Amino acid sequence: MVFTAGTIDGAEETLYWIGGAEGSWNDGNNWSLTAQGSPAGKIPSNGTRVVFEGTEGGNTAVNLSASVNAFSVNLFGDQVVTFDLGGNNINVTNGFRVSNQITEIRNGTLTFENELLIPRLLNLVRRHLKMYDLISIPEIGD
Repeated sequence: MVFTAGTIDGAEETLYWIGGAEGSWNDGNNWSLTAQGSPAGKIPSNGTRVVFEGTEGGNTAVNLSASVNAFSVNLFGDQVVTFDLGGNNINVTNGFRVSNQITEIRNGTLTFENELLIPRLLNLVRRHLKMYDLISIPEIGD
């Protein structure tokens, strides 16, 4: 008998932000396979659940030097997270969940792409999301 572990929602892996107060999404040293773990040496991809867990509050600034993909982006805790996309895109296929204190996204585009009808593709839980003309939701079949 063979057992395999996976996730119910379909993500291939989970990467946790360990980049501190400021860092680049595109740097593998800013991501870990476990919360507060050692660097994974890789960045999120289409199959990655991305997690920001700010348990101690404070501010986190995440910069992008190229467009990126993620299965889902999940923000938890008491921190304020600012994404400076630098004119790039975050392409998300399965959900963008915000339950941290404040999330700000600027200077780029947050794109939701999925051929399936996914409930709660954007889920805001009693928090603040500041966005500046940057959401793109393509028509199914485009």
